[in-house]
Amino acid sequence: MQRVWIYFCVFSFIGVSFFTYSDSSSIKGRVLDNNNLPVKNAEVYCEQNLMSPLIQTFTDEEGQFRFLNLTEGPTGIFATTTGMAWSGIHINLPAEENITDVEIILIPAKSLKGKVVVTNEKGKEISVSGAEIDRFAILGLEKVAIPCSKLTPFGYKKVVSDKEGFFLLDKIPVGQAISLKVVHPEYAVTTVENISSDTDIKIAMSKGCVVLGSVYTIQNDNRVKVANSDVTIKNTQPPYESVCVRTNADGEFTIRLNPGIYMCKAETVHLLSAGWEIKKIANSIGEYMQIQVFPSVYISGQILDAVSGEPVPGAKVSIEQGGRKALSLTTGRMGKFRGKVVHGQAYIKFEAIPGYTIPQPSQLKVVVSGKDEIILPGVWVKKVDSLKVKLVIPQQKVLTTNRGIVSILNPPQLGWYAGNIDSLFELKLSSIPTGGKIIGYAEIPEENIGNVFVVDNKDIGKICETNLYTLGKIKGRVVNKEGKPISDGIFSCVVKEPALNQEYLLWQVLLSTDGSFSWNSIIPFKPLIFRLYDNNGSLLWQSSEMQFLEGENKDLGDIVIEKPVVGKDRDLLSRANYKNLCGGSEIVDKIFNGPSILVYVDSAEVPFMQEVLTNIGNIVGGDINVGMIVESEIDCNGINIPIILGQRLSSATTYLIDGSGNVICETFGLPVMIRMIKK
Repeated sequence: MQRVWIYFCVFSFIGVSFFTYSDSSSIKGRVLDNNNLPVKNAEVYCEQNLMSPLIQTFTDEEGQFRFLNLTEGPTGIFATTTGMAWSGIHINLPAEENITDVEIILIPAKSLKGKVVVTNEKGKEISVSGAEIDRFAILGLEKVAIPCSKLTPFGYKKVVSDKEGFFLLDKIPVGQAISLKVVHPEYAVTTVENISSDTDIKIAMSKGCVVLGSVYTIQNDNRVKVANSDVTIKNTQPPYESVCVRTNADGEFTIRLNPGIYMCKAETVHLLSAGWEIKKIANSIGEYMQIQVFPSVYISGQILDAVSGEPVPGAKVSIEQGGRKALSLTTGRMGKFRGKVVHGQAYIKFEAIPGYTIPQPSQLKVVVSGKDEIILPGVWVKKVDSLKVKLVIPQQKVLTTNRGIVSILNPPQLGWYAGNIDSLFELKLSSIPTGGKIIGYAEIPEENIGNVFVVDNKDIGKICETNLYTLGKIKGRVVNKEGKPISDGIFSCVVKEPALNQEYLLWQVLLSTDGSFSWNSIIPFKPLIFRLYDNNGSLLWQSSEMQFLEGENKDLGDIVIEKPVVGKDRDLLSRANYKNLCGGSEIVDKIFNGPSILVYVDSAEVPFMQEVLTNIGNIVGGDINVGMIVESEIDCNGINIPIILGQRLSSATTYLIDGSGNVICETFGLPVMIRMIKK
């Protein structure tokens, strides 16, 4: 029987059911000490949302624990035992997911002493009594929040400042930075980031703005306030704290907030906001906040491989309502996604499906009504054929390694593939160019051999054999008419594809402060053109078409630029110029000490670049650190790569730092692997 491939359908429907959800996920894992030994009878807690109570369990003789009957969504798992600090992990738990590989490492603990103060109208500091540490977060590679206020049913005392304003917080992990959220009925909720456990801390609170709020819905054309509604208010500015409050029997709530821009939503069992509402808090006398909620139901779906019928994990799905993004979901190992939406129109958008084509059109319109869960029909997607590359090694070459690295240059695709040179490299393409050809680069960096390869679209799926050759080098210097070095310029190399009369960029590098440039991975036997641009993208110089012999080194000498180039002094990489955002001081210090890859990204690109750098870190191993620079503060939830706040060093986006902490290369995108191991 022939299988019919259904890639996508656009329907307006209500309550169509093709499969059922058990509405149950689970998490299983182990608690270990810092010697990698199991910790028996450790306390383990699960927090599924900010307003729900904790779930407690204990580890067995093997240090194992398990939580059953969980719902999808952000989930915190954290543990401790006598004499050890809190530690844990944050998981975005997909629908119907059974996670079995969680590991929590416990390390020694210490106490943090602090004082809470407020400054009065005369500028005098006054101690604040009764300020409660609502939760603290461990700022390691991953931000893990410990909700102190929820631990009282399990025998823990509230951490509250005394009449002199002092408090003592126990079970802080030694050597790791933390953040604290402090609450008090007379002052604004206050969050303090990047606190070192090695020193005492002073927390300054303020009166802030009194916010009188209510949650309402429309019934029979009348506004009706909603009692017992969970309200979440999230600051859009640093330190990005989230505050939760519940409406009273009259559907109202009161809270104090610092001035700022906030995202707000409210929810009950059957009612929900249509996405996040933006509210500005500015009036110190007082603000009134109203949040509307609508009838809501769950909507769920599944993404499946059109050939094998197997579920597709890792697909990014977003849901928009009322012109706002309401949900961002990722399919788990069962290929399923699930979230709550309000009555009205909803747009389900398929944003990324790694290794698969995006359905066209890429969104599904759904009319939401009724009380029953909406089960979408299965979305069938077709795999993008893998690009198969076979590395052909020179016969006379005696190798000291069996690892090769392959990357895709066109279509632009960040990241590397590492594999055994005796096997095929199967590369998953994020997209297929409609015109032109697929251009890639293969190398064995430790052996100084590599080459580009060109694949026609119609040949995807076939084996592409790539002969590797000894790479050459190029160097030179850029000067003005007086012979003085010019450092504000970008030196680039393109390879020509004669059959299509097209060029493809191989690499770009920023000129050094003395005007020099060098690159140690020049491919032979290919038509190459070298160009020099200023930082505004204007062409200053271009070479004739050149070809290198195998292993040939060329010195272009001084390239004299007639046109004046106006530049600025380049900043040095100094630890003092950057603030820790994500990752503790010890982790961030490793970036500056090198060897490291440090990438400048826009704040919105952080999740994508994290995936790329995590892959690179796995390839190059622990000898090379990876990190990011951003120019605006971000929320570190879900981030496990060190991130620092500050200005980029230059127009380049990627900085290679050697083992002495010196920047040895400033480039764009990601350099070929050999550039990292051979200066």
